[in-house]
Amino acid sequence: MQLPRERLAKMLADQKNNLLYVAKDGDEVLGYLAGYDVGAGLLKAMLEEVKNRGYFCIICHIVLEPYHNQASITFHTSFGFKEIGRAQENEIRTGVYLKML
Repeated sequence: MQLPRERLAKMLADQKNNLLYVAKDGDEVLGYLAGYDVGAGLLKAMLEEVKNRGYFCIICHIVLEPYHNQASITFHTSFGFKEIGRAQENEIRTGVYLKML
């Protein structure tokens, strides 16, 4: 499921801290979760779980255009994520961030 550009920009603009987590199974979007307090707990739990499952890194994409999501960049870098590149699909440009576990 693709989010239309306008819907994505509105969802991010409507969030107090501009953090939006999308749960996916393959290409199927299962749900959304937003907000810093919820996001911090979710990210901590996810990092612990993937480490326990034997993964050695995690990658995330943070929207840069059409909306520069500085709050998400600040949030993820506070957990040790480092920008390793950029990606683009249609009109949505993202920063690609990596965290070694």
